[in-house]
Amino acid sequence: MGVIVERICEVVAGLPEPLQQQVLEYAQQLSERVALRGIPLADLQARGKLLSDEDADAILHAVETGCEQVNPDEW
Repeated sequence: MGVIVERICEVVAGLPEPLQQQVLEYAQQLSERVALRGIPLADLQARGKLLSDEDADAILHAVETGCEQVNPDEW
């Protein structure tokens, strides 16, 4: 945990519960404003050399074939 997070936890712990709730709600609102996004494959590979082109293609193919199908009879 980072220094800022630890300090926030210390400050919030000293607040009455209704104010802790307000802090929680505010933090949730802030987190909703932050767009979740990934990083481009090239950046990922450059940083960690984690995926080969073949592995990336295999993952992409698996997602496209397995996740984009709707089976209405399953629900």
